Amino acid sequence: MHINDDLRKRIAGEVAKVGWSAFPSIAHKFKVPEQVVVECLPENEVTQVGVGHFAEIMVMIASWGEVLTSVECGSMTLTSSGMFPLGEQKDGKYKFSGGQPYTISGEIFVDQLAAVYFVQRHLEKGLSKSVVFYNHRGERVFLVSLIPNQENGFSEDQVEWYLSLLERISGKSTGCSCCG
Repeated sequence: MHINDDLRKRIAGEVAKVGWSAFPSIAHKFKVPEQVVVECLPENEVTQVGVGHFAEIMVMIASWGEVLTSVECGSMTLTSSGMFPLGEQKDGKYKFSGGQPYTISGEIFVDQLAAVYFVQRHLEKGLSKSVVFYNHRGERVFLVSLIPNQENGFSEDQVEWYLSLLERISGKSTGCSCCG
């Protein structure tokens, strides 16, 4: 999404040290869609990939084990942690298989998705690694995040899977998991 450089710098200053929960407020403050806020993150923290990779991304996320899923529903955010379910893409929808052991079910209207971002942030609270999906209006539809363990790190396997998916889709070298 296009915004002028002055506005981009002002938003970038606001997002520099805050987590996801502040993004909607920043978007509201500057009267821009949340996607613009994500695009103002430093280049080393965000990578946009094509929505055409949606099915591959979904299959890979389903293999990562326990993750945090956050779904935007207007004035409410629903959050769930657990295994992300596999699904089937058909007729413009991705329908989750649902049921046990999954904590979410339903469907995603794939034709309404416009952008996918891999976001890796280093904040005071620790690391954050997420895959975020936006619609054509620049509104966050949902995000999937790796869950840190007690030592404020991530499972080495999950980091490796996250980085290899990002590298394969974007063509961007991400380095090894011990450096990620």
